Amino acid sequence: MYARRQQLVTVAIVSALIVSLIAFAGASAAVETTVTGPDEVDRPDIVEFQSTLDIRDGEQVPIENFTLTIQPADSPEESVTVTFAPDGTVLGISPENGTVGQGEIRIEQLRESLDITLVEQTTDTGYGYSYGYDERRGDERVEFGYGYGSTNGTFTYDIAFSSKALKHGSYELFLAVNTPSKTGQFQSNVEDFDVNVPSSVSPPDRGEGRDVDHAADDGGVDGADDEDAGDDAHGVDDDADHGPSTDNGNNGKAPSDPPGQAAIAGGVGSLQSVTVGR
Repeated sequence: MYARRQQLVTVAIVSALIVSLIAFAGASAAVETTVTGPDEVDRPDIVEFQSTLDIRDGEQVPIENFTLTIQPADSPEESVTVTFAPDGTVLGISPENGTVGQGEIRIEQLRESLDITLVEQTTDTGYGYSYGYDERRGDERVEFGYGYGSTNGTFTYDIAFSSKALKHGSYELFLAVNTPSKTGQFQSNVEDFDVNVPSSVSPPDRGEGRDVDHAADDGGVDGADDEDAGDDAHGVDDDADHGPSTDNGNNGKAPSDPPGQAAIAGGVGSLQSVTVGR
């Protein structure tokens, strides 16, 4: 009887150890994506972040591409997504143009200044049964089936773009790993940052590319303009349609005198002659 009881105790202890080892192995082997960067950026400085995908020993993930998301902190539904390949090549930006929200993000300026660089890749490529534990979802096991995938290593990216693409305010940025079976399969932490405008530069007017109206247009004195004061909400110079001045002292009006005669052209003593070709 005593020997039987000892046997049962031994079996219980061994079972508990096995369960603990399995749980420990699942927790230590996980897919983790992280993003790190500054808490705040002053315009017109460059916004710089670094993102790392870590695939732990024993796991294999079929990576299709990555999605970088930038969004105003108070309007997460108004976001810009950048899809890029594992080598850092940008595959697409959505929306393709215009602005997001009330002009918080200017797509064209983001596109022109965006730089994504693969600074390090230590993963191997293998064939077999692909799976991974999602560390941000309580080490949830994700199954991909048989095929090729990246194993045992990291992808590290440097991500940079001009802060002039963003209106002053608070923003969120995060990275997601896309697989053939699911977009956003593994997601990073959400990194918060603020875009500030130095006191010498007034903030843009709701993304219209101008802090204040040119006071000169209504007879006043020019106010302080933002670095990109010539851009409107679509990245177009809002002064481009003004054209060259035709004012020769007549307040922009052409001389009314018949061709071939001298015309008085504004200021005292200013004489303009018009010659008619034969």
